[in-house]
Amino acid sequence: KYVRRICNMEPVSFAQPEESVAVGAALQCAMKERKEQVEEVVLTDVCPFTLGTSVIRDNGSFEIPGVYLPIIERNTVIPVSRKQIVYTAHDNQKYVDVNILQGECRIADNNILLG
Repeated sequence: KYVRRICNMEPVSFAQPEESVAVGAALQCAMKERKEQVEEVVLTDVCPFTLGTSVIRDNGSFEIPGVYLPIIERNTVIPVSRKQIVYTAHDNQKYVDVNILQGECRIADNNILLG
């Protein structure tokens, strides 16, 4: 229904959803058991969306609030570890709110707040 709504056309699919899930589960089991038949199969999990946080950008003349700072780019193989150094917006700042966002827009409010 989602694909139909987004693309405004009927999707064509020859795969049966239940069969696809069963084949995927069977492949995962075979890989965990290190079966010889699936030695060359490589399955990776990826982060489907960019994850980041909202920051205040200082361009030298004025501050721009609500800028999205990507930290983990979409399609990054997981598990993954990233470090990003950010600083407080003002001297002697007492606390910092860190919002974890998911999305692709460079405007933080246009992304999904995860926590």
